[in-house]
Amino acid sequence: MTAKWYVDSFAKEHGFWDSDKACQAYIIALGVNDILCQNMELGTIDDIDKEDCEKNKDTFAGNYAKIIQRLKKIQPRAKFFLVTMARYGDESDSKKIGHRNLLKQLT
Repeated sequence: MTAKWYVDSFAKEHGFWDSDKACQAYIIALGVNDILCQNMELGTIDDIDKEDCEKNKDTFAGNYAKIIQRLKKIQPRAKFFLVTMARYGDESDSKKIGHRNLLKQLT
């Protein structure tokens, strides 16, 4: 699963944007497939349009934020738990560090 796949089709196909599926909390663990496997551009928080998530840039940051933004419309009081990449291999990997730093900025 990638953030792009989730926002482009998966969530809609499974009704995850429907208000009857609103939750009190969401755990989002995305990034490995986007960044390490698909080499998608990580992006920055500048890729996020705070007023209209459909205008977010097509980067991991933009797509990841779009998930949160759309879920916040469904349940404004929802809590989000953002999961960084698992600790394995080279902890100095710039992609892992970039992912972790991006998620910290999103909070």
